[in-house]
Amino acid sequence: MKTKIKNFFNILCKSLELFFFIIVVMYAFSAIIFKGQMVKVFGFDFAIVKTSSMFPTIKKYDFVIITKNTQNLSVNDIVVFFDDSHKNLIVHRVVEIVEENDHIFFITKGDNNQFRDAGSRTENQIYAKYSFKIPYLGFIITFLKSPIGLCALLLNFITIACIIMIWYFENNISIKKL
Repeated sequence: MKTKIKNFFNILCKSLELFFFIIVVMYAFSAIIFKGQMVKVFGFDFAIVKTSSMFPTIKKYDFVIITKNTQNLSVNDIVVFFDDSHKNLIVHRVVEIVEENDHIFFITKGDNNQFRDAGSRTENQIYAKYSFKIPYLGFIITFLKSPIGLCALLLNFITIACIIMIWYFENNISIKKL
């Protein structure tokens, strides 16, 4: 009975690892293809933090998983919004909520920044809400998006394919000798 439970948990862990690996690979390839754009995989949005403005909560190159549900935002929520040029995503904390003329404005600030962000954001300007992070995964993906990273990835695939082919041929030869 214990071995069946152990086998079940092993299969469950391997399945979760495979699922996570598939998500990361899909994100990496879609991020390479759609450079600079927000990428959605399995209904989740992902972003790579490019600055240390949220240190120590979120570090540079952390891979953050975000949700589009921006309703009921409150002070201390971490939100994601575009900068004024609409080219870069910013991940900062809501430090104050101001209600003015029946409109709600969110004042944001990076945890590691000395001052609040310039201006305020409306709920429509908030792109998403932070859910959780995978530390430093963004560093790996950023590296893989570079020319050197792509070459390293290709070289790894070729090496693994050669190892598998050598192993396969050696096993077939040893079987024929018997």
